Amino acid sequence: MSRPASEEHRRFEEFYQRKWHGHEGFWEERYPPDQVVYATTVYRRRNEEILRAAGPRPGSVLDLGCGVGDVTFLLSGRARRVVGADVSLENVRRARDNLRRRTVSNGAVVQGGAETLPFRDGAFDLVVLGDVIEHIPDVLGCLSEVRRVLRPGGRLICVTPIRATLRAWGRVDWLAKKVARPRRTPPLASEHPEVFERFLSMREMEAAFRRADLHPIAFRRVCLYPAAETTGAFGALMRGLHGAVGARWFRTIAGITIRAFEALERVRLLNQKQLWVVSR
Repeated sequence: MSRPASEEHRRFEEFYQRKWHGHEGFWEERYPPDQVVYATTVYRRRNEEILRAAGPRPGSVLDLGCGVGDVTFLLSGRARRVVGADVSLENVRRARDNLRRRTVSNGAVVQGGAETLPFRDGAFDLVVLGDVIEHIPDVLGCLSEVRRVLRPGGRLICVTPIRATLRAWGRVDWLAKKVARPRRTPPLASEHPEVFERFLSMREMEAAFRRADLHPIAFRRVCLYPAAETTGAFGALMRGLHGAVGARWFRTIAGITIRAFEALERVRLLNQKQLWVVSR
């Protein structure tokens, strides 16, 4: 039995208040220097892929589940108009501050849940869901609303983890932790259990688009990183190296690692995220 929406939103709000406590600025700026490999090969890489799929002139854009506005800001440099929307008031406040500090004149941020968007029919040429749909209980309701607010021929860019690949990397990470600290056996669980999270397979994602009468036109597997998140065994290894070898040597090691991951990403097989472009 799922929790009432008000309870879910309360827990979501509290989660982001804790997450951003003591931090101002964009999400990308939150990563410490020892996590530059994750920031480059997952976070920045994902954003690059979103911009690539959006094209040079995407028109009127909705960044749905905008967080603190990283992608909203990037899209503002290309779009005629960009609107960020997020269910969390904490994220909305911070996203507005971030856009204001960067004097974005063609952007706005509003509060709104993905299943009941506060926009007229056909308001946008492009909608972006960047690592958001896995946090929405009613996937079909969200996609139906996305279809409603897209103009005929408009597009959706959706990026979300691939369930099987993420679980596989999670097991590798668990084994690495067990070898490093055999007396401690952390369970395979969500890193943020207080926030709703349900990962989808590629087949499930495609089926959800079709049920919402959205039509896939492009697909890519993107972003290679051998752990689910930065607190995994690889993140701990990089943190240890950063403290042990000094900043100069760490930059060299991190640079080599990033180039190796980028080369492996081109193989596609081990990449942990699915990027879809679908049309209305």
